Amino acid sequence: MRKRVIDVKAYSFNVLSEPWIPVTGAQGFEELGIMEVLERAHELHGILDPSPLIQFGIYRLLVAFIMDAYDLRRRDQLEDILEKGRFDPEVLERYVKECGNCFDLFDDKKPFLQSPHDELLDGDAETIVYLLQHLPCGNINHFHHIETARETFAPWVCARGLCAIAPFSTKGGRGYSPSINGAPPWYVQIKGSNLFETLTLNTISDDLPKGMSRDGPPAWRSRDMVCKKEVNRVSLLEGLTWQPRRIRLIPGSGGACTYSNKPSDILVRTMIFSAGLMARTTDSWSDPNVAYMITDKGCNPLRLRENRDPWRDTGVLLLLRQGDYASQGGKVRFERPQVITQFWQLEEFFGHPRTLTVEVYGAQTKDMKFFSWRHESLSLPAGLLEDLMSGLMVQKALEQADQVSNDLSKALKVAVSGNDKAFKESIRNFSKAQQKIGNDKTLKESIRNCQRFFWDALHPEFDRLLDEVSQRGRDDIDRWSGFLAGWQSTLKRVAGMALEEILDGLDANASSLARQVAARDLFWGSFMQIFTPLGSNQKKSKRKEK
Repeated sequence: MRKRVIDVKAYSFNVLSEPWIPVTGAQGFEELGIMEVLERAHELHGILDPSPLIQFGIYRLLVAFIMDAYDLRRRDQLEDILEKGRFDPEVLERYVKECGNCFDLFDDKKPFLQSPHDELLDGDAETIVYLLQHLPCGNINHFHHIETARETFAPWVCARGLCAIAPFSTKGGRGYSPSINGAPPWYVQIKGSNLFETLTLNTISDDLPKGMSRDGPPAWRSRDMVCKKEVNRVSLLEGLTWQPRRIRLIPGSGGACTYSNKPSDILVRTMIFSAGLMARTTDSWSDPNVAYMITDKGCNPLRLRENRDPWRDTGVLLLLRQGDYASQGGKVRFERPQVITQFWQLEEFFGHPRTLTVEVYGAQTKDMKFFSWRHESLSLPAGLLEDLMSGLMVQKALEQADQVSNDLSKALKVAVSGNDKAFKESIRNFSKAQQKIGNDKTLKESIRNCQRFFWDALHPEFDRLLDEVSQRGRDDIDRWSGFLAGWQSTLKRVAGMALEEILDGLDANASSLARQVAARDLFWGSFMQIFTPLGSNQKKSKRKEK
């Protein structure tokens, strides 16, 4: 049965003044409205929410707010803001006055980050659970043990959920289109010394990528109809506040919020939730917080991969420009996020190189399902961002580590299952039952444990070697050769430990011991090939020809 959209005039929740943004500061944890967050940003540490999707979504909303309020178009404007050390309340108040009444969640004409009621476009009301993409949804979900129909969200929960729609929406049924970036990418956000710096350093003042405009307004100022339609050109602010869903919250009487477990005078149980905007082409769109992989087939955002920690992509996420380095025979190039390049360009303003600290946010999805999310911090010692050799050396080192990790996997296949033609021939007389010791489950578990051991032990060593490079200074011509030599030694030691850790846990019968010997021979032979100079390989080839 179709549910009518009730009269919302009796309900109000102004996101400028009502407390809904979770922040931390000297006074501990607080919830504040947009205006107080921005006016006190220089005193606050940052935004803190249990959901990384919501946390980054709020950051992105505030960044777009600042860019629009200051009409940020040049780097000298950005430097002026940084020099003052805080946001100007007069600029913020003037901007809010110019925007008009578009910051109320339940306004009947322009509800914040939503669409007004339309008899032709709005269908049946949906459960409010769809608003929070990280929540399971079903008749009775097994995590919260509550019927979906009984879920009730307070206005401040809804406001947070709306912020995550733009960066993290996924493709799904009913014609739902994904975020403007497609499946969620790794979002890289520069971390400042306080919330003011974090927001300011993630605004964009430099030239935009070719074809991108600054003229389109953010979602709360847009007059365009949000419905299922394709959009050919996207401005920076439109992209940051993209609306892939047509949403209208339906408020009702108060009670206990099932998400926050707090009482609220207003609760939202249902909403209009249908297909919204779809980017026809992303040729004119480049997300300032996203790193890209460029191939002959096009440009694609770097995304979260299962069992791959973000520090393993330090080169791509923090350092590499298109002309710095090419992988896979020169066919793959990388472009770091624009906010990182802008940070590097601000070195003259800062007066000295600064340590680069970022927070990365990512989610692994398929269709409308979220399988995992990640939120971690990465750091780059002062002076490395400005060194043109950093990207090349760091990426080379990490690709060597990937090769070693893959070789560990191959060696374990031999050790656990005898997955090598020559070796299988040598043990063909053993019964199938004896060889079955390496069943698929055991093999996968062994490989996973070995590689986890390897990467976990390697991470602090990687940070230590980068720190040593930064300490030696840019004038030291041997610092990167020393880095690579130290890295090779570290890989040898850590990989050996990882391999032996797994081999020591295998059976000690004759068949197993023979497989372990073959695995060691295979691994260390492959390891030496990774670090053999190209000239040496060529000499060996000539000897074979003779």
